[in-house]
Amino acid sequence: MLIVAVGDFGLNIYWRSISYFLLFFYTDVVGLSVASASVIYMIASIVDGCIDPIIGMVIDRTRTRWGRYRPWIAMGSVPLALSFCLLYWVPSAGGTALVVLVTGAHILFRACYTSVAVPVASLTARVTTDSRERTTLTGYRLLCGTTAGLVVAFCTQPVSAWLGRTQGEGFFWVAALSGILATAVFMLVAIGKALGGGREVFILLAGSAVKCSSAP
Repeated sequence: MLIVAVGDFGLNIYWRSISYFLLFFYTDVVGLSVASASVIYMIASIVDGCIDPIIGMVIDRTRTRWGRYRPWIAMGSVPLALSFCLLYWVPSAGGTALVVLVTGAHILFRACYTSVAVPVASLTARVTTDSRERTTLTGYRLLCGTTAGLVVAFCTQPVSAWLGRTQGEGFFWVAALSGILATAVFMLVAIGKALGGGREVFILLAGSAVKCSSAP
């Protein structure tokens, strides 16, 4: 059950990054004015508010042999990681074309984020009907989310400076590493949901490691 809480670590790796650093990236790295960056945020938020109910409705009507939410988490994690990299990509265009490209990347990220965030959040109500267990699970989710926020806050700029020759290159590589980490987390959540909990996941991983080590 607790493996579901780890999903909030992956979600907050993304969301805390755009909360802490994206506006700085737009103005100081991409070179947009504060007004242009604000308009991009506004447009993306409006579009996000319009498409979120549609995505939620589609997810709610999903029926597969693997369940309602697990396929969305597993299959949506890779597009989400790629869209996050695009979010921190510096286009070579300028003027209106630059604003359009940055806005499109922002909208794409928010759509991909919703397609994963909704099923991850919905699992809390699905894994248990016991109110005490739900309270415990919510506490672990908050802990995972806070941990992700601290990782983003303290690691983004040092890692960016270490990996990139320029600020833009550094932010892109941080986004790529963040995407890999978050995707691994979401895959773990999807597998955990399929197998019934965290204990079974770790048994499976341990068994796989033993097989690999004993292989000729």
